[in-house]
Amino acid sequence: MTERKLTLDEANSLLSDITIHTTRLTRQNVTDLKDWFIAKFTTIPCHQSVTGHAGALLTPAEHLLHNSVPFAIPTHPGPLILDPNVGRAEQANLERQHQLLVDRYDTYTNLNQAARAALERSIPRQYRPERVMGNSQASWPPEWGAAQILKALCKRYSKLSYKEREDNQNVFQSPFDPSQPIEELIDRIETCQRIAIDAAIEWTTPQLIHQLVSRLVPHQIYAEPIRRWAELDETDRSTWQQAKEHFISEYETHLDHVETSITSGAHGYAHHAEGTDDDNVSLADTVEELGTAFNVFGQTYNSNINGLNDNLSTISNATQTNTQSIQQITQQLALLATQLQQGHPAPNAYASPAPPTYVAPPQYVAPPAMGRGSGYQSRGGRRRTSQRTGQRPQQASHQGAINQYQPTPATAPAGAIQPYRPPTGQQQQRGNRGFQSNPVKHHNNWWACYSCGFDVDHQSHQCTNRKPNHQNNFSRTNYQEYERMGWPFCRKGMHKNQLPSL
Repeated sequence: MTERKLTLDEANSLLSDITIHTTRLTRQNVTDLKDWFIAKFTTIPCHQSVTGHAGALLTPAEHLLHNSVPFAIPTHPGPLILDPNVGRAEQANLERQHQLLVDRYDTYTNLNQAARAALERSIPRQYRPERVMGNSQASWPPEWGAAQILKALCKRYSKLSYKEREDNQNVFQSPFDPSQPIEELIDRIETCQRIAIDAAIEWTTPQLIHQLVSRLVPHQIYAEPIRRWAELDETDRSTWQQAKEHFISEYETHLDHVETSITSGAHGYAHHAEGTDDDNVSLADTVEELGTAFNVFGQTYNSNINGLNDNLSTISNATQTNTQSIQQITQQLALLATQLQQGHPAPNAYASPAPPTYVAPPQYVAPPAMGRGSGYQSRGGRRRTSQRTGQRPQQASHQGAINQYQPTPATAPAGAIQPYRPPTGQQQQRGNRGFQSNPVKHHNNWWACYSCGFDVDHQSHQCTNRKPNHQNNFSRTNYQEYERMGWPFCRKGMHKNQLPSL
């Protein structure tokens, strides 16, 4: 398609069929609106982009999904000043080049002006983010173009919840089935990138290329394409477009090779069949040999089956014996735990038992999924913590509140956590947390550390500021067992049971 100047009337006519919204926009509304504008702008040719003038609306990351260089916004070249010493032919050439630059600038300006007018027809005033209030209307800042308006709409109405971001990340990093065409993997990565762009968490071009190659590494059929890709010059493997073209070309070469092999094999088999049509004399002998071989195979198979059954019987008997031994050990551990709770010393107990070296963790209960909408909870308010039990009274939820963490009581094996014995001459002191303030955590996780508390950026085994009696296996899921056994762990942030809002 030939590049030409687009007038303002032509631009307005191109965008005249925009959808008119009467209610608050949803994420899907904004996605459809943006896709509609991109499709319209793509129909207007541009010398610097295979996607036409759509580059004027796309973010740099989106534009680089289909182009090798970023889109440059056209600027006005200014007045043409000719050198009188230049010949007429050169002057005519300079005038044509100058007029071409002016036409490109006018086309971009007319498209941008028509797109802004279409958006003002489509979006009700009350749903225009960052609008400027006036006497009779509310619109966007006058210096804003269509790209800035669409970006503001995405920022307001295309937010992703924590769960949606995690789901998009999981899809982005999911394994690739080599039986599928390579285009399926490329499309999946580009779709995840578009979702991330709308949420302002997009990946860079090197990250996209790394993700593509990483998904192909486990599969042998892509070993040679990856090796040839790594041998290319840095300038020939630095863009997403180059990566797509390389691996699609390699995949097509692989398909051609497979088809050739299948065709050649079929012809060879047909040729072999033609050569044996007249050799019917040995057919009976061949059938007899095959029957003998089948009988030998059957005898070997039956022998193997009998041996396998004997092995399964032996394994079953050993399993029953092990189960009985485990039950006996479990009963002994339960008896020891009961004696310790009643104050009776365990048999052969040391006068001063050492801190436990192993704490069997209970089954992990995932933190509640976070999301926005009617289930999103407020961060405000204070809670009073019981000094006696450490339990918090249930707080009534309301619209805007976030999910709370409810720890599952630890179910460690009986006797796994020994009672705490303070050093000689010292008395155990347990902190009184009393009235607690904001229940919202600073760190966005459910980790706990024996020496640092419950609102931390590390787990207990990663701690670098340990108490003398530090316990590596301490966690939020088993702290109640340590508390019951009298261990003086740090209680800082113990009352915080809400993650920070995103």
